Amino acid sequence: MPAFGYAAAAIGTFLVTSMNVWSGLDGRHGNDWRIAVYEYTSTAVIFALLWPLGRLVRRVLEDWPLRRGRAAALLLAGLPAFALAHVWGFVALRTAIFAAFGMRYDFDGPSGWAFEFPKEIAVYAILVMVLGATTALARRPTVSDAPAETDRRLVLREGGRVIHVRPAEVAAVSSAGNYVEYHLVDGRKPLVRGTLSACEAVLGATGFVRSHRSWLVNIRLIEEIEPAGSGDRRLLLSGGVEAPLSRRFADGFDAALTVQ
Repeated sequence: MPAFGYAAAAIGTFLVTSMNVWSGLDGRHGNDWRIAVYEYTSTAVIFALLWPLGRLVRRVLEDWPLRRGRAAALLLAGLPAFALAHVWGFVALRTAIFAAFGMRYDFDGPSGWAFEFPKEIAVYAILVMVLGATTALARRPTVSDAPAETDRRLVLREGGRVIHVRPAEVAAVSSAGNYVEYHLVDGRKPLVRGTLSACEAVLGATGFVRSHRSWLVNIRLIEEIEPAGSGDRRLLLSGGVEAPLSRRFADGFDAALTVQ
């Protein structure tokens, strides 16, 4: 998840919270300090939840191309988890703050949940959209913007070198931290800054499919498929390149292999 994605979500949440506080202080409630406590405790817990929520969004985006049902299930399961963590978190903070002033905070049980849950849905949806959009922007390809066609060349920038290759010369692509490694059939392995999802967006139309969370393979260059135990398989490609095929991506891979 890019840092600017977290920053955008955090700044947006803080600004909305501040507007709510000031409008509350200027309204019928007068200068009631409890308004600020209510709003900023909620915001503090949201800040704490941004990192795990960003991880969830990243996982959903990775699963979406081949496992849309699983991705949707993860996204839906995240809603009650987010709501519970958010509400329990701000209730704990408010209880502690009120106790420090010799007061008692009452969440009001079921009626409190009935009031909060619709807001939880809205907050969760907005945060998912912001984090998802910024993640997608960060995954723009680092190869050239030329159309992904088999007769067009990819421009790979490795440090100060610029390498021109056709998709048919690439057996596989694997992720390596903030970089991707192109496994060429001639044995070269240029390392390019970028993400596997960005490469998939460029190479998907040329016969490349996910075989593993960290691997993208040229299905046209597969020479042999071997069992690797526990339902996984091993792919042998042109140029002596070997790549894993995990059970998680097996259905999408087999479907793509059928239409080749």
